Amino acid sequence: MTNSSQVTQPQLWLLVSIVGLTFLVLSLGYLLISRNRGRNSQTGSGPSRVLVVSGCKEPAPGMTRIGAQSGDRYMLQFDIPKSQASIREGATDAPPLLHAFGIRPNDSESRLGITYGPQRNDPVFDRLRQSSSRAVKGIIVNDKERLVGEDERGYLATGKRWRRSRFQGWVEAVYNPVDEDEATLFDKIIDSACLPPIP
Repeated sequence: MTNSSQVTQPQLWLLVSIVGLTFLVLSLGYLLISRNRGRNSQTGSGPSRVLVVSGCKEPAPGMTRIGAQSGDRYMLQFDIPKSQASIREGATDAPPLLHAFGIRPNDSESRLGITYGPQRNDPVFDRLRQSSSRAVKGIIVNDKERLVGEDERGYLATGKRWRRSRFQGWVEAVYNPVDEDEATLFDKIIDSACLPPIP
């Protein structure tokens, strides 16, 4: 006499198959959710990048340091690779008083602008943000983790990139859509931002 509560071989295989299929569906669901979370963190839904501004050290060989002059409100400086770019410096003689640097890669018309002085809202960046296939907002902190600015960058469907970094409402580093190689150089310069020691 057989016990009706016993599991037959076909029923066992069916049970194993159902458990295995359930595990597979749950794993795929988890992977899809994780992937979408990573993608959403790059679309500007919140700060996803952090730029840290530390104290300046000696410039590395082959670098030129540019930046604030003695007595400027916010003493931020940047390192430029001498062999890869040319630098122009200028200042306005009427309000708003601005002190600015223009950095151009060799054999290029693209430009990174670094401006010291009052900042203004530029509608160009609203249009760039809207036309970007991806825009990323980040924050800028000092080495004590205090918020000192905001960093925004965008990626166009053409492969070009743009960026605007604002430090303490007084220093702005900006480049409009440029090719990947130029953006990489400009990002390296912006990311080199440092504060010289106070005498």
